[in-house]
Amino acid sequence: MKLRSRIRTIATSAIPMLLAGALAVGVAEFHPTTNKNQNKAEVKEDKVANIAPKETDTVMMSLDALNLSKSSIVDEDLVAKEEIKKAEKSEFDGKFLLNSSEAVNVRTAADPEAELAGKLYPGSGGDVINEGSEWTEIKSGDVTGYVATEFIVTGKKAEELVDALCPKVATVLSETVKIRKEANENAEVLGLADADDKFTVVSEENGWVAVNYSEDVTGYVSSEFVSVERIIKEAVTMEEEAARIAAEEKAKEEEEAKAKAEAEESIVTTQETVVEAEVVEEAAPVVEETTVQASEPETVQGEGYGANTDEVYLLACLVQAEAGSEPYEGKLAVANVVINRVHAGYGSCISDVIYARGQFSPVSNGSLNRILASGPNGDCVQAANEALAGNNNVPNYRNFHAGTRCSSSDYAIIGTQVFY
Repeated sequence: MKLRSRIRTIATSAIPMLLAGALAVGVAEFHPTTNKNQNKAEVKEDKVANIAPKETDTVMMSLDALNLSKSSIVDEDLVAKEEIKKAEKSEFDGKFLLNSSEAVNVRTAADPEAELAGKLYPGSGGDVINEGSEWTEIKSGDVTGYVATEFIVTGKKAEELVDALCPKVATVLSETVKIRKEANENAEVLGLADADDKFTVVSEENGWVAVNYSEDVTGYVSSEFVSVERIIKEAVTMEEEAARIAAEEKAKEEEEAKAKAEAEESIVTTQETVVEAEVVEEAAPVVEETTVQASEPETVQGEGYGANTDEVYLLACLVQAEAGSEPYEGKLAVANVVINRVHAGYGSCISDVIYARGQFSPVSNGSLNRILASGPNGDCVQAANEALAGNNNVPNYRNFHAGTRCSSSDYAIIGTQVFY
């Protein structure tokens, strides 16, 4: 208001000055005694005076400068706001991650009683359709529905938690890759990884990928030997969930049936062993009455058997299970009983003979499996190889049992076992 008053004052005071100037010019132009050159000088001075900036012009120029300054300030504010908006943007704008260590239901409506549309498992994510304070509408894979907002994170928060919720995975590309203790090609080797082995990524730096090698151990592998990617799972439909549950139940039933069959086989074998022991006890008097003498074991060069590595290992494990505490001759005899049975047609191979129903108790009682897992000792391996080479110390025998009595007229006692 004061500025406008100032302008009016200046403009009003300028009017008399302009009139006075005009009168002065008129006098100068028509005064009869005025020198012509003097008139020119006065007129020139008047023209100069007329083109000099007026006070009103100065005020208007100041206003223009003020407006320009204001415009610059506004532009700077807009730029600053745009920069803030850019900083606030996230790769997870319009997306979500599940923030739960357990599966979360996706429902057909924003209601805890609504039907299930699917399930989200840890490591899942997807697109946000409409985010609310209590329920958020989402789409993940083939599932569209509502999930409780408390179980998800979006935007910047999702970006901050993505490494914890959906860690990157390194997949080995080469046949054999060294996992080292440090990010150095000369560092100690912790172990080897095969093609397609997967590890959770801890970090990536300078051509090395740090991975969770074991529960508490971080290992390092050269980035040229692995591919690194982040896999964000999708929700599963209720049909997919039902199929998964059915598959798990089927696998469980098969496992239970297998365990039951093994238990029944063990019972049958135990019963057969008891019956066999009773027969031996009953036959003992016959042995004494007929004064049957045990034969002295004699090793002969037999036919032998061409076995592969797996068969040699299996035979050696059975020898340890049946005669681990017996003298070496007893171990060799057990191996030869198996080979004698193969030649006699009890089975087409060593495996058939050993796993024939009710023949060798270590198969049914689980001791053979334990030795297969831990490995046989050197004597048992040697006995198996020697028997396979044809060195047979029980060439005519296909049976054996613990004890020193036998109802057969032809038998041999080696250690604490009878072969016949």
